Amino acid sequence: MNPFEQYAADLAATRRPSRVRVVASEASAPMVPTPMEKAQRDQSRQFALYSRGLRAQHKAMLAGVYGDGYRSILALLKPLTPDNARALVRYIRHATWINRCSEAERSMILSVINTKIMRHREENGMSPMDDPLPGQPLNLYLIIRRKLLGV
Repeated sequence: MNPFEQYAADLAATRRPSRVRVVASEASAPMVPTPMEKAQRDQSRQFALYSRGLRAQHKAMLAGVYGDGYRSILALLKPLTPDNARALVRYIRHATWINRCSEAERSMILSVINTKIMRHREENGMSPMDDPLPGQPLNLYLIIRRKLLGV
């Protein structure tokens, strides 16, 4: 006999037959997620990872070299109103530490400002974004973006 056949025969002789699980009712059947539930789980996992990354960036910014400046921007954003918006723009225009930040840090600052602006607009019953048409004056976000990113 071929040694491979002998090995297979020995293995088959020593192996116990596998148990077949018989499902008696729907209640005892194992739960299998639907494709939609799988997609929702994937999205929630991705969102959790994204949120964790944002928190890590925020903590790094607070603990970094420009932590004091970042805290002052957050303090200006807390009571965001149209009057406070002018003070925010004035602060960003005159803050020399922002020019020394990396592009990633400036993008993060812009993201935090944009999130606060959008939340403020939604809380006051407006659409989250309000980009001006060509020829109209720039809105707060575009003014700040131009200063931070030079776009």
